[in-house]
Amino acid sequence: NLPQRKNGSLESVLGYEVKHSFGEGIYVRECHVPAGFFFVSELHKFDHPFFMMKGRLRVMSEEGNAIIEAPSNGITKAGTKRVIYVEEDTVFCTCHAVGERKDLNEIEDFIVAKNYDEFELEEKI
Repeated sequence: NLPQRKNGSLESVLGYEVKHSFGEGIYVRECHVPAGFFFVSELHKFDHPFFMMKGRLRVMSEEGNAIIEAPSNGITKAGTKRVIYVEEDTVFCTCHAVGERKDLNEIEDFIVAKNYDEFELEEKI
């Protein structure tokens, strides 16, 4: 059995810490992930920035394989799916435009696609 989601996510069940904060129309998710963690990222509906403040990740995606080391930042494009292995304890943030939404379950439903049919990609793969 898979762990049950709490507040729309598996983080607290799986053993890494997530801090949630809000600015005007912006949701910030700060993730503290221990070394040795392996996961597949969510499928996001919208482009959004990420910031890596600490750590080292090994990443596989449609764009190829990469190692990302802190400090680093970039833009995650809508429809990107990544397989990630955490080589060193890592702290990273993602920022999402969510309007007036404050409920974490509602935010997750708004920013995360259940499948590729929930949004249109400019180019079909």
